[in-house]
Amino acid sequence: MKTRFLYLVCCLLTAFSFTCCNDEDDIRFLIDNVQGDIIVGEKAVDHISISNLGGKSVLLSGGTMPYTASVDVPSLLTLTLENDNLYLQATGEEGTAEVTITDKNGKSSVLTVVIRKERIRITATGIKTRIEGNIDEETRQAITEDIMQNARIQPDYVIYMERTDITEAGYEGILHIYASSSESAETMYEGTYKQGYEPDLQATYFELTYNGTTELYFLGRPNQDFPQIPETRETSPFSIYLGRNLTSHYQALYPGVENVTMAIFGYSIP
Repeated sequence: MKTRFLYLVCCLLTAFSFTCCNDEDDIRFLIDNVQGDIIVGEKAVDHISISNLGGKSVLLSGGTMPYTASVDVPSLLTLTLENDNLYLQATGEEGTAEVTITDKNGKSSVLTVVIRKERIRITATGIKTRIEGNIDEETRQAITEDIMQNARIQPDYVIYMERTDITEAGYEGILHIYASSSESAETMYEGTYKQGYEPDLQATYFELTYNGTTELYFLGRPNQDFPQIPETRETSPFSIYLGRNLTSHYQALYPGVENVTMAIFGYSIP
């Protein structure tokens, strides 16, 4: 009898200990741990950044459910809480907000959320051309020189795009093109842009409208499309190019032209 009594006491103490430890666990905020393009698990965070036009899911762990959620600046974020899943939706403005999660027993944890506007900044470093067809070298050179001289985006120019809206096709926003990366750089052009994805080409495109015309560019990575360029491992800034097809224009001027493309090479800082 004594042995059985001691066994029951031990079981009760073990259960009590487990319950207490579980209740005292800190509430944690978990997001996907991404390496490259692969999700390799989850990681705990106490602060995150999201787009002013987007949202993010956060998994809650620890404490004792059910949870309640609140935000100190509701004009920046709306919250949706379903069991242990918290969804944050930005309202469109920039700023910083603190999200507080409280469990059944009053224990709480705070997640700092920084809301930033989505910006793309591309610094041009050079222009390359690709001209194909049954044409002589003189014609090929004439086309190259014409492209170089008439390209409105020149080396050292900075293309700055800021998202203002999300549509079914992609993103839209304002466009600024500066003469250099200097803070006091002259503004060469102002306009608008659209960003989308072309499934047939499996490529992101940018439609830049400025100075009364619209130019369509496709985004590429030099290391993939130009193997002769050494592979780089930087995550920021990273090398890119914007390719534009000019075939129809030069076919009308030079018989025998089959394909003419130009590429603005540069690097981007997210």
